Amino acid sequence: NRGLTQTLPTVAAMKEGHKVLFLDFASHPEAILWRFQSLGCDMTLVENNLKHVEFRTDKTMKAAQKWAAIHRPALTVLDSIPKAMGAEGLNDDLPSDFLKFSHTRIQPFVSSGSAVLLLDQTIKKSDSNGASPAERVPRRMTSVARCLSSCQINLSNQKR
Repeated sequence: NRGLTQTLPTVAAMKEGHKVLFLDFASHPEAILWRFQSLGCDMTLVENNLKHVEFRTDKTMKAAQKWAAIHRPALTVLDSIPKAMGAEGLNDDLPSDFLKFSHTRIQPFVSSGSAVLLLDQTIKKSDSNGASPAERVPRRMTSVARCLSSCQINLSNQKR
């Protein structure tokens, strides 16, 4: 579930007292707040630790990058890659476009010390009828999905 993929790490980081930057091209803040509430997240944590940005323009992205450089969030969530790249006239299925986007848009958040969670969507092309979900996911995201599936997230403050 894509909603949990973005929500669980965000809640875990906030519960540890870390700042989270959420760059949102797909949802409205109310939808994200509802996800946090459904997991029992204290809304005070959200108010104190979450910076939600509905980005639509280059100016908005640069302001978010500047905010990250100053506040150094532990986690930056980018939802979603196809919409963000498409808004810049880039094709998320082309490695050269993805590298350009990574260099100009993602690297500044990494340089601020943030882990970056990139959210993608399965590709639903007309020629993909009968293809398994794994065959419809862009190749670059396969390793990210494997990495995420092997991560263990501790949502409590207890040490293991």
